[in-house]
Amino acid sequence: MGSAIGLIAGSGAFPFVFARAAKEQGYTVHAVAHRGEADPALEAEVHSLTWVKLGQAKGILTALKKAGVDRAVMAGGIGRAKSLKEAWPDAGAWKIARKLRGFRDDELLRAVAAYFEEGGVRIVAPTDYVKQVLAPSGLLAGPRLTAAQARDVELGREVALSLGQADVGQTVVVKDGVVLAVEAVE
Repeated sequence: MGSAIGLIAGSGAFPFVFARAAKEQGYTVHAVAHRGEADPALEAEVHSLTWVKLGQAKGILTALKKAGVDRAVMAGGIGRAKSLKEAWPDAGAWKIARKLRGFRDDELLRAVAAYFEEGGVRIVAPTDYVKQVLAPSGLLAGPRLTAAQARDVELGREVALSLGQADVGQTVVVKDGVVLAVEAVE
């Protein structure tokens, strides 16, 4: 087996996609899965699997270090409502929480990554290992954008960036220079 990499797994198909791609590239995948979020079938795709409850950051770090992992990815979803209702924060989670000014997604993920890095496990982008899930640069389908459509795209990018920074949403619909819809918090 190749070098070890950690997988901090949530819900959905992406943990499976990552595990398979990393194995194909010669990595030994050691997963830590969130109970109630990750699919138990993930165990068949990885070298080792440790289950933790939501909020057990120290438990995740301990499992990764025990497996000899010095870098890991986060893949899969964690339900916001479930994470608030069913979390079992350990000392690591409380350490992360003490450093937060708020609980916006980006700030929280950066704080979690910093906690793992301080503990000796660097969080890396899963897309570095699964390039096949990324769209290539350039035109993918249909005709080239008109000048008006290109302006709509640029306006949509600006609005989406603002929404993301405010932790409100990340989807925008624009037509003829008018924002018609945005993803909202609800």
